[in-house]
Amino acid sequence: MEFLELLEALAAFGSAHGRMKPFTDFAKASGILCIEFQHTIAGQMPQKNFLYRNTESPLKNSKNVRAYSSVRTLTDGSLYTLTLHASNESPLSQEELELLPRVLLKQQMDNTLSTKLEYNLFHEAQMGFYTPFYGMRILHRLVGENKIEAFAVMFFNITNLGRINSMIGRDNGSIVVKNFVKKAEACLREPEVLWRFGGDNFGAVVLKQNLPNVLGILRGSDTTFSPKPKDVIRVSAATGVYECTDKSKNPSIMLDHALSCMNMARFTKRAPVVFYDKQTENLLNHMKSVENDFEFALENKEFVPFFQPKVSLENNSLVGAEQLCRWIKQDGSLIPPGAFIPVLERSKRVCQLDFFMLERLCVCIKDWIDKGFTLVPVSTNFSRMHLGNQNLAQDIINIIDKYNVPHNYVVIEVTETTTENDTRCLKELVFTLKKHGISCSVDDFGVGYSSMALIRDVPFSDLKIDKSFLDFNNDTRSRNTIMMQHVISMAGDLGMSCIAEGAETKDHIELLKKIGCFKVQGYFFDKPLPIEAFEMRLKTKIYPDVL
Repeated sequence: MEFLELLEALAAFGSAHGRMKPFTDFAKASGILCIEFQHTIAGQMPQKNFLYRNTESPLKNSKNVRAYSSVRTLTDGSLYTLTLHASNESPLSQEELELLPRVLLKQQMDNTLSTKLEYNLFHEAQMGFYTPFYGMRILHRLVGENKIEAFAVMFFNITNLGRINSMIGRDNGSIVVKNFVKKAEACLREPEVLWRFGGDNFGAVVLKQNLPNVLGILRGSDTTFSPKPKDVIRVSAATGVYECTDKSKNPSIMLDHALSCMNMARFTKRAPVVFYDKQTENLLNHMKSVENDFEFALENKEFVPFFQPKVSLENNSLVGAEQLCRWIKQDGSLIPPGAFIPVLERSKRVCQLDFFMLERLCVCIKDWIDKGFTLVPVSTNFSRMHLGNQNLAQDIINIIDKYNVPHNYVVIEVTETTTENDTRCLKELVFTLKKHGISCSVDDFGVGYSSMALIRDVPFSDLKIDKSFLDFNNDTRSRNTIMMQHVISMAGDLGMSCIAEGAETKDHIELLKKIGCFKVQGYFFDKPLPIEAFEMRLKTKIYPDVL
């Protein structure tokens, strides 16, 4: 083989070992004994590997062997060295033997840098997982090979990562996420693939027959964040799954379906894993309809205030109310809160709704003042989605003052927070509003993760005890009742009052009296009332015939 033919063989060879034979034949015929490639980084052991070795004629006598090297230095200071060992009896000329390492080194570096470029293109830097580009590449390949029907596309989001970070710190939280996802990734085999698409969100293409193994990890797994055996935390993920069919041809649509199911699992609490099916499709269409109709509904005041009274059990009198939102469309149909509030929380449009409802409340209170009614404080709900708004307290105050409403008639009702940052923001909000004479109450108290710390640090005026604490058997010795009794006592010592939600039966009322909770809200006294009916309650204030 002539030298120019060798260069053609090298060009064909590249890094694909299946094309090695032309070069191997030439090397043997040319007395080349081995070719060594070395990468050296300052402060690290050199990385060596052989591009070629002639096992039939190993290096035995260095006196009969000549070495030819070529070295290149990169901008980062690392060195690439290629050394060719040839027999003194090689038929190649000195010039050819000196040129050959330079050609080989250039080609090997091109291959190495190309591999690095491909790695960087398809791997994200922070945790080293594949990028969405690579996931899309695999999907297109499976569709092109008509193999997609055997696979499912999935997206998952780490559940309560904020709480995990607040418990063990952000750095350890990142380690937990990586270790947890690595567990799921370890279940995969080519061409299955898992990728990260930002934050604590991940995607995967998985064989349908392998779904139980992967979902078994994602539903909940004890995960370490240090070598210490005790440093373990339970981690799970909200997951959406789209099972591909022979009609699945568009990877973007497959990904959209899986992503929508994941968001449903996250925001609607329907299940930790949501599969795409006809029922899911209908629900997704409903969610899109809610989002599409929201602005029109807001402009046309389709969101209507209803008021559920809060009643004192000491004299069965009206002592307050909660404003609740009802969506009554122009055709008269009613969309219940559970069908649109979770949807609006996905895009934070619920924040627009909360401010709209605060304005509606202020309009009502101003009207009642003008009518000469004796008023009671009325609470209105604010989602925790507001807590990223640094001007939230001032925005609330500005709206109340816009309608010249006395601050003591408006109560801002919030739900428990689950992260340290949210709790800090909530604390600032409550303190600021309190300085301006606006009270705050905490809704659904007792179902979150930070209840005790919350009432220790935040000066709420009221605790609304979640209805799940109400025992249905009127047993004052039950665990629920004992806990509720201590919460009521502790709240009183901290200067807060308790309101029991979900009081629906006479047994509930008797139990609440026994444990010292004398403010209630529930269907036993009144369901949520439209404005006109609630105005009648404002006039009478007493429930004479209830008990």
